[in-house]
Amino acid sequence: MNSSLDIVAKNSLFRTTPLGGVYDGVEGCLNIFLQYVDKVPLSELQPFTQFLGQGKMPFMMFGLPAAALAIYRTSPSEKKGKVKALMIAGVAASFVSGITEPLEFSFMFIAPVLFVFHSIMGGISFMLMSVLGVIIGNTGGGIIDFFIWGVFQPGSNWYWVIVVGIFYAFIYYFVFKWYLTRKNISIDVSEEDDTADSNVSLDEKQRQTAALVIEGLGGFDNVVTVNNCISRLRVDVKDMSLVKEDILKKTGSMGIVKPSDTHIQVIYGPKVESIADAVREVLKY
Repeated sequence: MNSSLDIVAKNSLFRTTPLGGVYDGVEGCLNIFLQYVDKVPLSELQPFTQFLGQGKMPFMMFGLPAAALAIYRTSPSEKKGKVKALMIAGVAASFVSGITEPLEFSFMFIAPVLFVFHSIMGGISFMLMSVLGVIIGNTGGGIIDFFIWGVFQPGSNWYWVIVVGIFYAFIYYFVFKWYLTRKNISIDVSEEDDTADSNVSLDEKQRQTAALVIEGLGGFDNVVTVNNCISRLRVDVKDMSLVKEDILKKTGSMGIVKPSDTHIQVIYGPKVESIADAVREVLKY
């Protein structure tokens, strides 16, 4: 699986090089859009916005939230509370700002077929926005960019996002619900969350989890720096061979990515921030 850095690098080829188009000597679809959005008729920018955020909006604002509802409704009753919290956080990130990792990582490892479906629907979304003449620029796919660069821009044909998005919501919901029900799949809940003694305080639980994460990362002496993004714990280590993936999975990890020999990314989803804070605190002692 490609890291976020790989994805950003590939997007940059269209955003900043001739692959994304050339207009009056300016290269890259994003560069062109930002430089000329208030200087030329919006219709002239249509060949370039097809590579930007407009293609993301139907599945980020409609499709994935509907998938989240299907995931919640097909979860066992004993998991619904925790799944609901994860889905609400993921939907908020996807719908508002176009950050999809929390939702995508909730199903891509346990139901890769659904991620393939999601990828295909993403490609179709970009095609439909281009065919329907939508002209919404910038790089985000959430409602903020939808209003700023779509609704508030005369001639952007923003309404097609809603029309297509409604269909996407129904398709995503029924496909996810059908597949998860048929395969009897539910998203994983951290083993630590399920088995911890109810008398242990939250702080103690966090310390126990952090200690286990550090052990999985090869121990205190092997950890160099600890950071995190919206869904991943990003850690620089001295020796990758000391990392124990089986232990990291016990802490609730949804997946592990190793972009280099000294950097590892442990995917936790929306709860990553609390885990990262706990790990950093324990590392101090």
